[in-house]
Amino acid sequence: MTASKTKTAAVQTVDASGVVDNTAAFKALPWPKKLVWHVQHYWQHWVMALPAMVFVFIFAYIPMYGIQLAFRDFVPSKGLTGGQWVGLKYFNQFFTSPMFSKVMVNTIKISLGTLVLGFIAPIVLALLINQIHSTKVKGFVQTITYMPHFISTVVIVAMLNIFLTPNTGLLGRFFGGTSLFEVA
Repeated sequence: MTASKTKTAAVQTVDASGVVDNTAAFKALPWPKKLVWHVQHYWQHWVMALPAMVFVFIFAYIPMYGIQLAFRDFVPSKGLTGGQWVGLKYFNQFFTSPMFSKVMVNTIKISLGTLVLGFIAPIVLALLINQIHSTKVKGFVQTITYMPHFISTVVIVAMLNIFLTPNTGLLGRFFGGTSLFEVA
């Protein structure tokens, strides 16, 4: 940098009354000096963010190396990069397959079903539970609906079996072994 350019940059950072404009002076610095200043002043933030950045790098970016398998004729004995490059062959095969439309329709149905059951249904359930006036009943309903999150599926199925067995279950004894689905 020549002396005239430095003097021009320095003159631009000083206003008419001779006061230095720190923002303009900082902007006039070259980027390596800005980076050093930033790291010196905010190193704690970078140390705190480092584990998250390492986690994302390990579990989001490193696996992207395997995306090349979509463009290669994979041979397990040759590894990830050993197969012949085939380009868009497998994409063309998928899009021209007679099953493509059925697969896409099923995928959209499953996605919409997951959206309804995973987003809308819990909101409706929360509103319905909120309308229950009895605190004991409300607590019981909340316990029953949250139970699958804390107890394994095997235990829940065993509990349902204990409660609902027609002849020996708790509810079975109450109803006398009759089925609700029997035709009268």
